[in-house]
Amino acid sequence: PYVGAFRTREAASRKTIVSYQPVSGSMTYSADGDRDAIVMNISTRMPMTAENHMASEMASMVLKHMVTEALEPYGVDLHLDYTRRIYPEDRFAIMLTVTTRDGAPMPQDVLTTLRHAVYGASASDMDASYIQACKAYMKNKYAVQMQEPEYWLHAVAMRYLDGKDYTTGCATKVDAVSVEDIRKILRLLDKGSCIEYITNRK
Repeated sequence: PYVGAFRTREAASRKTIVSYQPVSGSMTYSADGDRDAIVMNISTRMPMTAENHMASEMASMVLKHMVTEALEPYGVDLHLDYTRRIYPEDRFAIMLTVTTRDGAPMPQDVLTTLRHAVYGASASDMDASYIQACKAYMKNKYAVQMQEPEYWLHAVAMRYLDGKDYTTGCATKVDAVSVEDIRKILRLLDKGSCIEYITNRK
């Protein structure tokens, strides 16, 4: 209701169009480091609609749950980050970092198991109760964030600068995410770009 009270300038400018073509497929790099670790970066083109915005976050949570279960026998730790970008193009990316505990050597089978878990996730059975828990968590998270002025500054900027509205009907859009929506995003990641970094303790 207060948006109309903000002063605006008469001048306007367009964002520069950047054209580039990410390559599908995967590459693996090995190097010496200060720890034994595996870092897997996966990204894919995906229209960042409000629906995909919600579904991609849930897909990252489901993927982390599945990979964590697959790696549990190895005694390693998994950390997952995700990004949802709209510039220079709409793109969704996930970064998984696997590290050993207490400086132990990385078990040889971890990379193979990690790959199977990630690329088999779209075809795996999904725990309905876990997905419902994800939806409850997301709705609560957004409800809390909407109490903060910083959230609305970002939401207004996204709406009027980038034409993206992720706020209207937020809870309804979270509830509408289906198992097939999650599978679709995981399948897109399967066909996207993947870079693996393997570091070995010197």
